[in-house]
Amino acid sequence: MARHRFGSTLASATAAALSLALVAGCSSGDDADKATTKDGKTVISMGLFGVMGYKESGLLDRYMKENPTIKIEADVVGDEQTYYTAFQTHLAAGSGLKDIQGIEIGRAKELVDTQADKFTDLSKTEGIDHFLPWKLSQVTAKDGKLLGLGTDIGPMAVCYRKDLFEQAGLPTDREEVAKLWAGDWSKYVEAGRTFKQKSKDKKVSFMDASSGLFNAMIYGSEKQFYDEDGKLIYQDNPVVKDAWNLAVSAAKADLTAKLPQFQTGWDPGLAQSTFASTVCPAWMLAHISEKAGPANKGKWDVARAPKGANWGGAFLGVMDKSPVKEEAQKLIAWLTAPE
Repeated sequence: MARHRFGSTLASATAAALSLALVAGCSSGDDADKATTKDGKTVISMGLFGVMGYKESGLLDRYMKENPTIKIEADVVGDEQTYYTAFQTHLAAGSGLKDIQGIEIGRAKELVDTQADKFTDLSKTEGIDHFLPWKLSQVTAKDGKLLGLGTDIGPMAVCYRKDLFEQAGLPTDREEVAKLWAGDWSKYVEAGRTFKQKSKDKKVSFMDASSGLFNAMIYGSEKQFYDEDGKLIYQDNPVVKDAWNLAVSAAKADLTAKLPQFQTGWDPGLAQSTFASTVCPAWMLAHISEKAGPANKGKWDVARAPKGANWGGAFLGVMDKSPVKEEAQKLIAWLTAPE
């Protein structure tokens, strides 16, 4: 694992006006006169999204304390889609980029294929031998250029409310909860039926939305919607069919709150105890903890998913035009180092 245990947030697109405002408001990491403060400190700017956790965990403050000649300025955009829209605009303009930019795994291939020349090659960065080859391959261009260092991966789990499970007569210990659905996502749905039948509060749904269940089942398969040649295969792929049928059955059984993850109403649903469980990759834990609010502190826990799957993950890259490449590389190597 990386030094932090937080992660990224995928969200729906927001208004174009907001994206344009972000574009206009972002400072440029390629202006040499902004590379130092008046007292001589080297400024490293970071463009981040979601809850990547560097500010929240105090890691940036810790790094600056250990490196007193460094000042880190982190600009965090909550919505990844809005962040990426602004990032693309800056890439096209060749200005407005931060020294360090966050990369969501879903954007990695596009950036590797079309924008590799805008990034610094990190393949020679010291202290990155701990990364697994498959993780680095996700941001490696054909010529071997490494665009980013991995901050996290997205092993799938199920987050659940201990108190709401207890009210429905379900176990609350994470190991016992995992046994409820071990080996089969349909057992997760069966646990939902039990929850619905026995829950004392009929306003609380078992899960947030069936779409999360569908995605979790899909992400556990190597072949999903396309084959190796780019041909659509979803209509004949039994994995997709099974995931769709189970998700539909959960929806028809009224086990969901009809609140897809990161869509309108999902965050308030976490705070208002609208649902008792959600499929959650590792990087989502920080988001759930934040959005559930102080009133629900300690009520959420996490259990193993019925089957293994991976959803998402992120990277940190250093931009080629950054005037502080060396310092920026040292920072991201430190942030992504093992405990």
